Amino acid sequence: MLAEQLASHLSASGALIGFWDVLDEHKDAQLGVSASARPMLVAARFASHPQCSLVIVAGKDASVSFARQLKAFVGDDKVLHYPERSDLPFRQTKANKSDISRRMRAQWALINKEKVIVVASASSLIRYLPPALSLACAPLVLETGLDLGQMKQSASHLEMKTLDDLCACLVSLGYENTAHLDGPGTFCTRGGTVDVFPGNSAFPIRLDFFGDTLDEIRRVVSSLGQTISSLDKVEIYPVSDFPINEQNMMKARAGLALQSELNPALRELYDLARTGVAFDGSDTLVSYVYDKTQTLGDYADKGCLVSLVEPKSLIDDAQHAYDEVKEALAGTKFPMERMFCPSTKLSFGNALRATYGSFMMQGVLNDQNLSVKRIDIMGSLEKLHGRLAGLLHMGFKVVFSLPNAQVRHDIEMDLIDKHLPYSECLEFESASKTALEPGVINITDVDFDIGMTMPQAKLALITLHDLRGVSSRMQAKRKVDINNITFAYKPGDYVVHAVHGVAYFKEMVRRQTEGVERDYLLLEYAEGDKLYVPVEQLDRVTRYVGPEGSIPRLTRLSSSDWSTMASGG
Repeated sequence: MLAEQLASHLSASGALIGFWDVLDEHKDAQLGVSASARPMLVAARFASHPQCSLVIVAGKDASVSFARQLKAFVGDDKVLHYPERSDLPFRQTKANKSDISRRMRAQWALINKEKVIVVASASSLIRYLPPALSLACAPLVLETGLDLGQMKQSASHLEMKTLDDLCACLVSLGYENTAHLDGPGTFCTRGGTVDVFPGNSAFPIRLDFFGDTLDEIRRVVSSLGQTISSLDKVEIYPVSDFPINEQNMMKARAGLALQSELNPALRELYDLARTGVAFDGSDTLVSYVYDKTQTLGDYADKGCLVSLVEPKSLIDDAQHAYDEVKEALAGTKFPMERMFCPSTKLSFGNALRATYGSFMMQGVLNDQNLSVKRIDIMGSLEKLHGRLAGLLHMGFKVVFSLPNAQVRHDIEMDLIDKHLPYSECLEFESASKTALEPGVINITDVDFDIGMTMPQAKLALITLHDLRGVSSRMQAKRKVDINNITFAYKPGDYVVHAVHGVAYFKEMVRRQTEGVERDYLLLEYAEGDKLYVPVEQLDRVTRYVGPEGSIPRLTRLSSSDWSTMASGG
């Protein structure tokens, strides 16, 4: 992992000794450093001291960007973004179930001290949550080979022995029972099969039962109804802030009873709560279900590390969000203090704190300052060659991000021509590699955003973005979510590949290439030939159209069959 190699070098260089050593003594520490370097430094600290971490930044977009950059250094599975919620009481905008579920996943990680990094904006913290001890964010954990009664249940507190019980449990987690899957937060049943689209997942799953025993868990492409891979276990996180059951609805009604007589807005809530079922806006009942509520910061307890990025900006961000909600709810008579926390009362957790700020924070003395400079090579290969040679001459450890294989090959050939030594430290090959090589350009496929140099650490990071304008091929790979694709064909149909001709569409498969899992269409050709087409190239495959009932002649790969057929020969 690149973050481990960077952490090792930063530690050996002594560039962070005044910051990391204070943290190692379990004391709060502050570092003055420019914004561009903060994600890398948070990642390096996590790599050297893996622990449950909460990073708080100012602004929704900044939190998304920070999380993306962290993922580049430590991997997607180690970073959880905590999204903001856009829904408000008595507004038409419905809650995004995926966002709720991702929030619950992050809350659960903090409660259980998982070794992951949760990234949140200060503005996302103002919404009150159930107390951490309620375990309202607990997932339903399903494993193959177990009876339903052996499964680890969520906080729904429902006894689960039959498929009907499983369905009731899903409903309590906020899932809607539909005739067919209709996006995250829905499920449907057919005999001994239950299809669920978990709010925390990018894809639906199919649960096949033999009696009350879970026989198989499969990943499903919803538009095809076809399975791609099997899973041993799945965690289904709630898409509601608290379990929707009669017990909690009774608590809500009791809490609302007196106030609802004087407040028409609360009277509407009371009437909805009387139904005992979920409704749009059910989460407004949180403060009436629980005697004490908390914010996300309260979930970060001892054993966690809380990283605050520009503390003053965090308070401003939270206050701005609170003021916007106050304005939006003006006239509704909804007591927003029951649902939203003002910035003056916001908690950043009872845990060790690492603060990242500017060099000159008024009234604040940093434990250490770290100088960071930008790379100036924009649009010029000559600048690149000269800068690389200069950095190597000065004894810098140089890391060059080239995630695209073809561009990487071209640049490496260019470096050979210029007599500049390089060494590949590709992520999928470097699990056991713990140090960056000196005297060479360390080329990595890790895609980080911003290049920089750290003179105190003798470290330089260079990215494709620093070379913008040099090559039109230096573009990020197009990502495709197959669950958002409407297929014009299905497994068992005949299709036509623009280059390779007529084939039989066997199935969707998931394969690992260069350490990365991707989805492919498996096409079968004449005489057993097979072709795996990445979903990113889906536009090259169309449905075969011929006389009704006819079976087309399959072409051979690596032959002139298709070119002859296509030209009418």
